[in-house]
Amino acid sequence: MKDKANNKGHVHARILDVAQALFARFGFKKTAMDEVARVVRVSKATLYLHFPEGKEELFAHVVRRESCVLLNDLKHAVEHAATSASKVRAFFVVRMGRMKQLANLNDVSEEALQELFPLAETVRQDFFRQEQELLENVLVKGRRAGDFDLAKPKLVAFALLAAVQGIDVVSLRTRHSPDLAKGMDQMLDLLLRALEPRSAE
Repeated sequence: MKDKANNKGHVHARILDVAQALFARFGFKKTAMDEVARVVRVSKATLYLHFPEGKEELFAHVVRRESCVLLNDLKHAVEHAATSASKVRAFFVVRMGRMKQLANLNDVSEEALQELFPLAETVRQDFFRQEQELLENVLVKGRRAGDFDLAKPKLVAFALLAAVQGIDVVSLRTRHSPDLAKGMDQMLDLLLRALEPRSAE
């Protein structure tokens, strides 16, 4: 019984791996469930056993899995950073690195991006909320420790994440972009200086 459950879990993960690669390369419309089943080497009936609602459900699972991986990476980076400033820096460095990795590995086409972003909107909104909560928590703890001087951590977290979403799009769409990592590093320097408590005059 346990072996059967393990095998089912392995097939499920394999389906998600294959679907992610196909969606990223060909887009949602051009990726057929038949093709996913063929590459995974399972029957179409088995594919629908895992994802009874079809391709939309499969795509939502792919996006949700990637979001969970990134969120866990962010939490791990924040937890293991020693100072308030290093926690903020770790959050954005890990996030930037993950987006660049996805762009390079998945070979996302412009057509696929235009098609996939709207389909993933519900999952993306949920992920944005969780990201915001994590970053807000870092900012609040930094303020309590006297490391940051800011009145509205929630608003600041929202604004910063909205800004880096623009960088996400550039990372995914631009194949020969400038070194965004260096730009992000300089932006973080400016941000962290702005968050420092003002010395009394």
